[in-house]
Amino acid sequence: MAPEKLDRFNYILEHLVEISPYESRDELMSLADQLTGSWLENRAEVEWMQHALEIKGALEKR
Repeated sequence: MAPEKLDRFNYILEHLVEISPYESRDELMSLADQLTGSWLENRAEVEWMQHALEIKGALEKR
């Protein structure tokens, strides 16, 4: 995640902690970690697929 997006995410998360219906900050942080982890995994997968398509395109041009 780009640093500026991570900063924005953390800023929003801090405000969610204040208004959250969750029992504790730890519970909310755990949920945020799960969401962030999923986002990062999906992002890495997309980047890998884009790279694979670029290689495939380069090979097809030969």
